Amino acid sequence: MFRHHQGIFQKKKKRKRRGKKSEWIAKERKEMATVGFVINPMSGKDVRRIVSSATTIDNQEKANIAERAAYTLRSFGEEHKIVLMPDGYDLADRVLNRFTHHGLENCELCDMKIDENHGDTTKFVKKLREEGCGLFIVMGGDGTSRAAAKEIGDVPLIPISTGTNNVYPQHTEGTVVGLAAAAILGGWVKPEDACERSKRIEVYINGEFVDIALIDAVISSHLYVGSKAIWEIESMNAVFAAQAHPASIGFSALAGAVDVVLPEDDKGLFIGLTAEKKEYLASIAAGRIESFGLTEKEIVPVGGSIKRVMDMEGIVAVDGERERRFHKGDTLELKLTRNGPMKVNVNKTVALAQKAGMFKVR
Repeated sequence: MFRHHQGIFQKKKKRKRRGKKSEWIAKERKEMATVGFVINPMSGKDVRRIVSSATTIDNQEKANIAERAAYTLRSFGEEHKIVLMPDGYDLADRVLNRFTHHGLENCELCDMKIDENHGDTTKFVKKLREEGCGLFIVMGGDGTSRAAAKEIGDVPLIPISTGTNNVYPQHTEGTVVGLAAAAILGGWVKPEDACERSKRIEVYINGEFVDIALIDAVISSHLYVGSKAIWEIESMNAVFAAQAHPASIGFSALAGAVDVVLPEDDKGLFIGLTAEKKEYLASIAAGRIESFGLTEKEIVPVGGSIKRVMDMEGIVAVDGERERRFHKGDTLELKLTRNGPMKVNVNKTVALAQKAGMFKVR
């Protein structure tokens, strides 16, 4: 009654698939597309992991997730090229060796110089986008997704959470990620139907564009950029959130305790903070609830901004990481736009693929 299914670890002959694919596949998609994999070996290892009881996803499990995504993608009969971003921990090398060992062909490491920081992700995404990459799978935290977002343009992005206090990437099973990737690259679902354009916060200092955030930008009096991850609520002066929900973990939860802002809402929320009042409670880290008070609250529409002449020295932390220092007298502007990545709605994409016939045996 049931036929034995050939294992995904074996080489398989290509099968002709007869489903009714969208006309887009014939008109616009290349016969074989490229998938870019970013597997951040450092995600989930910052100070926020140390000071909280957050779940840990080690590098072995990251490799397992990537393998499941790749095997599933290839199970739908098309040998899309897989390109991995190199890293200083040789995690991508180990993943590539496992791909090769299990018979996955047309896989390679990107030929690029690495500096072992978020800039590697940005360079990798820029290089592959310019070479015509069809989709990126990015494994890491909010910061890793932000680094990819700087150069991703209109290429579909599937972010997978393997970091700390993540809001933008989701905890998605690698198999399901592979299904969504196969649906888009195989022409079963159009990218515009699979993706939702993300919001982003653009940071300007004295009129110069300096950085972006996908979830939140925090104004802090903490001056030390080098320690990167920020977690001390006492040093925070304000939060500007593109997304805010009380069920989130991290600094966007501060805004979420005041109001809810969903990804599809064409607005953001700016709040001024004070430790002198105890008006709200928020989960700023796993298992850690902090109280805070408000000095101001402003709803900011997409296209709008918050502009302040700073009366102190400090830093702007984007998506939880200290990145940009400002000085007293500088003009700081935080602008909300819809210039973020084309983020794949994984469940929606897989459901659309089912309606298109992707899961019928041919």
